[in-house]
Amino acid sequence: MKSSRAILACTVLARAAAGTTLHVPGDYGTIQSAIDVAVEGDTVLVEPGTYGGSGSGALDFRGVDLVLRSSRGAESTVVVADEDGRVVDLRSGEGAAARIEALTLRGTSGSRHSAVFCFRSSPTIADCVVEGANSAAVELYDADSALLRCTIRDNAGPGVECDYSSPTLVDCVIAGQYRSGGVRSRHSAPSLSRCSIADNRNGVSVGGGIYSWNSSTRIANCVISGNYTDDYAGGLYLTESDIDCLNTLFTGNSAPFGGGAIYTVETTGRFENRTITGNESDRGAGIYVRFEPVPSITNCIFWGNDTGEIFRSPGSPPTSYSCVRGGWPGEGNIDADPRFRSYQGFDLLLGPHSPGVDAGDPRLEDSIHDADSRWPWDAWYDNGPRSDMGAFGGVGNRAWLPYDPIRLVRQAAGVHGE
Repeated sequence: MKSSRAILACTVLARAAAGTTLHVPGDYGTIQSAIDVAVEGDTVLVEPGTYGGSGSGALDFRGVDLVLRSSRGAESTVVVADEDGRVVDLRSGEGAAARIEALTLRGTSGSRHSAVFCFRSSPTIADCVVEGANSAAVELYDADSALLRCTIRDNAGPGVECDYSSPTLVDCVIAGQYRSGGVRSRHSAPSLSRCSIADNRNGVSVGGGIYSWNSSTRIANCVISGNYTDDYAGGLYLTESDIDCLNTLFTGNSAPFGGGAIYTVETTGRFENRTITGNESDRGAGIYVRFEPVPSITNCIFWGNDTGEIFRSPGSPPTSYSCVRGGWPGEGNIDADPRFRSYQGFDLLLGPHSPGVDAGDPRLEDSIHDADSRWPWDAWYDNGPRSDMGAFGGVGNRAWLPYDPIRLVRQAAGVHGE
């Protein structure tokens, strides 16, 4: 008997090490039935089709770090929520090795639950589409999930909602949420890199694009565009938070009562190398800063926002080496047309003879400039190592390449039918 048990144990361990592929529907009729027999390291491979729906129950990994993946991509493989609105429900401590890849996860209208819910579980979600939820698309509680190259669109609730969590979002499009905004963070530390937060609406609260309360929020090389709220802060709302925002574009955001692009309340941190243009509000269309402490502003461009670039009430953000229409006190600040141009798929670049070229903080250098062969417009005009003003200058500008921000904006508009 002991030898039989030993052989069985060795077999299970060998399978876990090698990983077995379980085919749906070839080997198993449903996704959950394949998950139920999977062990750590297995892959549940799903063929094109539509799965789940009423009576199916939400997918549950039951604490096993397995890979759930489609064979042909998210466009052809859809998992529909059960009657409660859940598609995936993980609460058994799954880690980063648990992966959900290349699936469309579709919520249902009329339900009150998020499409994907992770409670003290931190799976990796990659190359997925999450859509159609009547609540949040992805809801995280005490979870540190990574979302990679995902499209989150057309949900009533926030695209991503996190509480006491530290999610990482990279190369994601969060677009077309129509009731509660793009991203909501409470007591969390979200990190967003190379993401597009576009055309989200918040009709119930503040913050059309991103809402951050009592959170440490990092935003780098992102495009935050076309977001709207019925209240304050069309693009980004920060209260009692710490912000690290680098190399980011804010354009076309709107809010009726202040902070078309950005609204801060008692927030620390920094804004460095941002371009803020074309935003709308009744005041502080660029940024509305309210109450101390306040974040610092360096190497930024505030130009062409409809009711003034910076509004303070009270509290004045320390601002340096920035281009501010109408002027603003601070070392190295200028009031001059930045001469925006489009070139090689990029908009809102600094054109030839722009006063913002090589005019940023002299202690900072562009990580990519015209001495580097990877700089895409190196033959266009001279651009030395001293940091430029705006989103395409400074120490973080390397991360734009080979990223195409305008493609992401257009993709964000297209994914929800505009």
